[in-house]
Amino acid sequence: IAGPGAFLLSINGSAEDRIFDLTPVLGEGAAHRVFISGLTLENGFASGDGGAIRNFVDDLTIDRCILQDNIAANSDGGGFGGAIAQYGGNLTIRSSLLRDNISIGGGAIYFTPSESSETLTLQRSIVTGNLIGSDGEDTTGSGGGIFAANGSVLLEESVVIDNHADGGGVGGGLFLAFAATTIRRSTVAARRGGFQSFT
Repeated sequence: IAGPGAFLLSINGSAEDRIFDLTPVLGEGAAHRVFISGLTLENGFASGDGGAIRNFVDDLTIDRCILQDNIAANSDGGGFGGAIAQYGGNLTIRSSLLRDNISIGGGAIYFTPSESSETLTLQRSIVTGNLIGSDGEDTTGSGGGIFAANGSVLLEESVVIDNHADGGGVGGGLFLAFAATTIRRSTVAARRGGFQSFT
């Protein structure tokens, strides 16, 4: 999916539904490669996981996009990944902005790969103003900016700043659990909740 530019074309969920839901095709075992570029994805709402995008199996690349004002609401144990919830495959985000998204875990990104070899890569991107909690309500969630469990994480020339883990949540910027992590020429800072890593 190639758009003309994030400031030229927006897909708006109108706070009614998730924007993209990437699920396995019946009878096809292999994962696909999905590319989304040059778009703004905003005001997505999921009564569950992935306010803008939920991805189960595919390698997903987000390039030159803005993901903003998306919400993953707590329902039936869900509510993870305000912008993106990914459960399998590699996730690569390049030259993009993820801001002002809300969930109960992984304010912008919730990454729990199905294989230890799968990687979340953030390059030349900004993750800011994201929140775990609902409008500041109490939450026990983690990862105001990014939640990653297992697999590996690479942050390169990126900024993860001014994200929130409210109401006792941990990892205001990043929450990393058993995820091999490399940070190069990047800034990670949080307004509340700090940095949390379990290995």
